[in-house]
Amino acid sequence: MNFGLGPGHRRRRHSTSWRNVITAELSFRLSLGGDIMKGTVLIWKLLCFTYILALVRPVPEKIPIGAIFTPGSEEMQTAFNYAISFHNNNDTQARFKVEPVVEVLDSDDSYKIGQTLCSQMERGIFALITPTSDPSYDTFTAYSNMFQMPLVSPAFPQQTSSDRPIHLGISIRPRYLRAIVDLINFYKWKTIIYLYDSDNGLLKLQQIFHLTSEKNKFEMRVVRRITNSTDASEFLRKLEEQDRRSFKYIILDCDAEIAKEVVSQHIRDTYMNRRNYHFLVTSLIIEDDWNSALLPHGAVNTTGFQMLQETRPEVRNFLTAWKSLDPYRWPGGGTQHITTEVAQMYDATRVLLDAFNRLLKKKPDIFRNNFRRGEVYNNGTKGINCHQAPVMPWEHGERIARFLKKTDITGLTGNITFDELGWRKNFTVNIVEMSMNSEMVKVAQWSDSDGLQQIPPNYKRIPQNTGFENKTYIVTSILEEPYLMYKKAEDGQILEGNDMFEGYCKDLADLIADNLKFSFIIKLVNDSAYGGKDPTSPVGWNGMVGELIRKDADMAIAPLTITSARENVIDFTKPFMSMGISIMIKKPMNRLPGVFSFMNPLSEEIWMCIIFAYVGVSVVLFLVSRFSPHEWRYEDNFMGPSASNDFSLHNSLWFSLGAFMQQGCDICPRYEGV
Repeated sequence: MNFGLGPGHRRRRHSTSWRNVITAELSFRLSLGGDIMKGTVLIWKLLCFTYILALVRPVPEKIPIGAIFTPGSEEMQTAFNYAISFHNNNDTQARFKVEPVVEVLDSDDSYKIGQTLCSQMERGIFALITPTSDPSYDTFTAYSNMFQMPLVSPAFPQQTSSDRPIHLGISIRPRYLRAIVDLINFYKWKTIIYLYDSDNGLLKLQQIFHLTSEKNKFEMRVVRRITNSTDASEFLRKLEEQDRRSFKYIILDCDAEIAKEVVSQHIRDTYMNRRNYHFLVTSLIIEDDWNSALLPHGAVNTTGFQMLQETRPEVRNFLTAWKSLDPYRWPGGGTQHITTEVAQMYDATRVLLDAFNRLLKKKPDIFRNNFRRGEVYNNGTKGINCHQAPVMPWEHGERIARFLKKTDITGLTGNITFDELGWRKNFTVNIVEMSMNSEMVKVAQWSDSDGLQQIPPNYKRIPQNTGFENKTYIVTSILEEPYLMYKKAEDGQILEGNDMFEGYCKDLADLIADNLKFSFIIKLVNDSAYGGKDPTSPVGWNGMVGELIRKDADMAIAPLTITSARENVIDFTKPFMSMGISIMIKKPMNRLPGVFSFMNPLSEEIWMCIIFAYVGVSVVLFLVSRFSPHEWRYEDNFMGPSASNDFSLHNSLWFSLGAFMQQGCDICPRYEGV
């Protein structure tokens, strides 16, 4: 009968030596004529005693740990395998060995994830490490809660505690949505453009609104989902065409690599006005990585979060070992820097190993009954069967999860402790910022206990020759004295290239090129036009403006007037010449209205014409009524017949005034001529 705990255990050798002793003792007793039955009972007693001694003695056990990765995550796989290898081979304090069970799954399909999880649980994994994306989070949560399988993830989605909680899981990446809100309040942004790339983006935006106080409310100018960096760049370019002057505050809620490419494309695009943009990247970024990627092209106002500080001793020691790795054996290793995701995976593996180490230190024989003949058993059955009814959960899952949440170590991402929900607590996130004139530096730090705390930044100015040195640019211009003219050659002199020209623009181009260390070629505009809207042109503009839009030239140095229409399509520097013409008007004095203030709307000449017309019409009306027999009225009275006329001079003036004022009058002409 075999009482061992599985192949490879040392206790079998001790058991065999005891059996030899027992056999010798039995032979001795039989040779003395002892009873066979008494010898058999003695053998059983000694074997049981030997078995108990073997169990009491703590021996390292090989614990299977599951890991599920996605294609393209070679660096994260290397971080996981390196942590396991260091534990198995170099950690003298280890109380156990680890057997990694790794699967690479190229899909976020819930069915395939479930099949892979069931396959690993049937093999007897004790815990699971895997990056959880937004589509796969629900699946991992459901299986972990149902089968009580401890789950360690480098990063859970940034959700509220009430959204699909995972009871036996922990996340190395902390929740820092409050830090985003505090930064928005610090910058006093009132209108924001929100770009996101995940299904969880709108939920995060909703939570940001929920965390914002009433006095710091802001408006969302645009909310848009992007698929890649090109999609985001095209959207920003259209936004620039519609509104070129306003300041734009953009939150990039996307993967750090996508955000870096968006900012890089924005800097390289000469059409974009970089000074009016400020990007806030919600992902954890690497300071040196961003500086090396962006500074060769320029800079733009960018703020981000950072947890991996390469100046800390733990990080320096890890990077020293990481640089020495053979890339052929360790894919992704041997580099100068690592991403935040790699650091989180390494910390996740260390947290799990530390939890098992503390658990076995407290209860060395806790997994005694789980190993049989090289297999892992759960509650007496082999592995964990997903299709068994009722469900048989992992018997040690809750205990392992409790030890995971009691972790207190220092990792690459800082101090690592967890709350009851499995989220990081007592952590610090650095706030780094890149300005138009400086590379990325630390300007503040945020902690879940103290909030946002400013740090005096040590700005590092960008060298002025970055991006221009040893390059040749095409400069378009136009002939106009004294700005640019053909240079008169002396006798026997042949002028070529830029030496053919002289003038203010030529001298200005020479000074700029000498200061920025680049070369240039002056090219006269083809159509001899400054630049105006042209419906027949493919880009809608002709002249020097059209050549800049078509990228036929890199810059224009010419007496080109700055107009609003031109500023919408090209960028201007400050004007190198001002005409000095200004328009001044006298500030009107406030006076009390006079008696004749009603005459102010019309000039004196107009009023004179009105008066003369009024008098003339009245006189003509009086004379015509006198000559017309129809206007005379004949009456007989006691004094005899008499004749009267209504249009006396006074009545004629009154009738004309009533007609001018569009008012009624008691008299009216009878004769049509009048």
